[in-house]
Amino acid sequence: MSVNVMGIPADYDAERDFATSGTVVCGDCGTRVKPRTLESLPPHGCADIQASKRATAYAIAVMNLLHAEFPDLLVGNGFILDQHGYVSCRIMEHARRPDPTLEVTLDHPLVANWRLLAEPRQPGRVRVGCFRVHLSPQEAEREGRVNAALAAIAEGLE
Repeated sequence: MSVNVMGIPADYDAERDFATSGTVVCGDCGTRVKPRTLESLPPHGCADIQASKRATAYAIAVMNLLHAEFPDLLVGNGFILDQHGYVSCRIMEHARRPDPTLEVTLDHPLVANWRLLAEPRQPGRVRVGCFRVHLSPQEAEREGRVNAALAAIAEGLE
């Protein structure tokens, strides 16, 4: 049995479901609602649910990239930097409600050379920055590579 992105079976029959249970599944967000008629669904936070799912998908994709590029993000020099999902929660919050002042340290807190920042040209999206006094060519290349990958993630989810 095939299902769509929201987990709804491909052969789902809203009219039959409404006739038997009095409820239907919203095709946009997957929420089961109880409409009065099949002509329109009652308000059920569909836009919020979709925005939350998009923010979660974005945060997961960004965290996968960050874990590959910054392996010390989970355990760095004795500090557990993302122990309770702090970084991923900040990314999700930023995706839902853009914060132009977003700044999260990605390496050791006392060094703070690598930081996750708000992307000024794309509200709700992030970029990385290296704040060493003397940036090496390898660090400049890494910063460009990671930011290109972050831009590709943002583009792919829109």
